[in-house]
Amino acid sequence: MTIKSIDPVADLPYAKEFMEMPVGRHSPNLQRILRFMRSEAATEKPCLLILEPGRKWALVRLGGPGEEHVVSMNRIYTDEFEAERDVFARRWLKLTGQDLHEALSK
Repeated sequence: MTIKSIDPVADLPYAKEFMEMPVGRHSPNLQRILRFMRSEAATEKPCLLILEPGRKWALVRLGGPGEEHVVSMNRIYTDEFEAERDVFARRWLKLTGQDLHEALSK
């Protein structure tokens, strides 16, 4: 099933599912959202760059025309789950206009 957007209300339970367990098996609906997020155009999309496998990641975005291929966003993580959650929340905000942390705290 292909989706054209993320519904910030109907899909919020799946965002909560991701935030609780960002790595591992996910429900079909969360997989649908992740496929949509990952299929988005690469330019300007927040991504993780592995600096030290299993130990250190950097938040980057893929550069646009006239920029470096990878542009640092000046954030380093030493916890994989924290890194994955942050990227998911940033992509959620970009695609829905909704601050995920705020929505989940309600």
